[in-house]
Amino acid sequence: MSTALNAGQYAFGVAVALAALGAVLWALRRAQRQGLLGGHARRLQVLETLALGPRHRLALVRVDGRELVLGITPAGVAALDVARPAAGAPGVPAGSAAP
Repeated sequence: MSTALNAGQYAFGVAVALAALGAVLWALRRAQRQGLLGGHARRLQVLETLALGPRHRLALVRVDGRELVLGITPAGVAALDVARPAAGAPGVPAGSAAP
């Protein structure tokens, strides 16, 4: 009976340790995505995508503060337009957006 109890306690301890490890890894990944770990700021962000068909998309991306509209097809990617960020958009300094 005591060996079954010890095995149960051991299994419970392992499960708790694995759950704690998983929680720590999840928190670290979340902090890294939000830039809370002091890493360098991302220069490239995908702001939005729009499917035009099964194999064609439009993408709005921000590169070094500039927003680009990209057309994505099976043949490749083409820059369609340089969009001006809206005033007050995240990551856009005040006064830098076009009126």
